[in-house]
Amino acid sequence: MAAAVAEWRSSVASDWQRLQFAPPAARADRRVIAAALQQNGEALQYASEALRGDRGLVLIAVRGTGQALRHAAGALQCDAEVVLEAVRQDWKAITFAAPGALGDPDILREAVRGSWRALESATVELRGDRELLMEAIQQDGEAMRLASEELRKDRAFVIEAIRASGWALNYAAKELYSQRTFMLEAIEHNKLALDYAAEELRNDTGFLLDATQRCPAALRYAPLEMRESADFMLEA
Repeated sequence: MAAAVAEWRSSVASDWQRLQFAPPAARADRRVIAAALQQNGEALQYASEALRGDRGLVLIAVRGTGQALRHAAGALQCDAEVVLEAVRQDWKAITFAAPGALGDPDILREAVRGSWRALESATVELRGDRELLMEAIQQDGEAMRLASEELRKDRAFVIEAIRASGWALNYAAKELYSQRTFMLEAIEHNKLALDYAAEELRNDTGFLLDATQRCPAALRYAPLEMRESADFMLEA
């Protein structure tokens, strides 16, 4: 038996994919599995159940192939260090983390550095983390849709988000669209913001004049009847 395992160790060392044909004894041998994992973390799927729960081996696997986390024993899918190493290698590994790991801000922050889309796996609490959300929005304003309701209502946060990406305004709380001072500040940072203003503001000549004074380029987004008004255009 020992000689057979040694042969598999040598065979797997040159091609990890041979492990899928190995007998249980070889799949339960730590040295055989380690040799395979040094080549590709996906080899973890062929390890024995006991070795898929071996923290040292799993760390080798996820450091080389983040998504190998899916093959780890359940207890290790919520191990902070293991999950952190996995998402550091590949942010998509967050989808294989156990729920208990998804509330860890360090893990989510590391995953978001890879892609803002990692926020889709975040807990409700972490979707209210200003720093985490802003890091995501700086990558893509679309991340604003994943922010907590509280943040989407927060005027200061939304203005900061608009500065980072104008598209973030698309996901702000609708009640902000009717707030004159908020919308004027938003227009200063993004001419397209005038398109989001509530109807009563878009029909308010005083508001439109203030908006175009703050951001002349916003004039093209004023209602057509205003742009066709000689009086309005003279004041603008």
